[in-house]
Amino acid sequence: MPQYIGQITVIIETLDAAEAESRLKAVARHIDNDADDVVFADHNGDVEDYEAIEAECQKSLESRPALPARFDDYEIQPCRRYIDADDPGGSFVEPCEGFEADFWTLYGHVSGEGAHAIGDFHDRKHAEEIYARITGLEFSGSCKADAHLRVMQAGPKLLDALVAASDWINAQVGKKRTHIQSKVQQAIAEATGRAA
Repeated sequence: MPQYIGQITVIIETLDAAEAESRLKAVARHIDNDADDVVFADHNGDVEDYEAIEAECQKSLESRPALPARFDDYEIQPCRRYIDADDPGGSFVEPCEGFEADFWTLYGHVSGEGAHAIGDFHDRKHAEEIYARITGLEFSGSCKADAHLRVMQAGPKLLDALVAASDWINAQVGKKRTHIQSKVQQAIAEATGRAA
């Protein structure tokens, strides 16, 4: 289940702390039916046992199932199907020259595991089209996409860093920051699909 951590500031005018907490819990129930998931901070923003709460949230986030290793490169190979002489009903596939190809196979490479067949295509052009849809690049040969793939795969971490930098820049009251902030916000907008 995805988890999100956010902060909402609610100002309640009362002199009674118990009444304020009760009213805040009512607000929390409107936000989430499980008010125990809401953590309260004092007027300075301090949270009791913050480190323990943060560690529990981090542990929960890290307990997600691991994804398989990502492809670090791709290749497209011409392939030919041969009838097995020992088993006339069987066949096997071998790489071949382009002019001999029965079909073309797009492979994804994983470091330490080798190549994994992604799909077989009736011609090289179709295999290259699927490659372009996966990577956003025109196929120029095997072992050519690794730099682009590293940036593409680092995208979510880069976006998180930009959002954090943007928040920090916004917090710098009274300092000239509009130029860098506009660049950061534009990059975030493009990465999240919110660019105009």
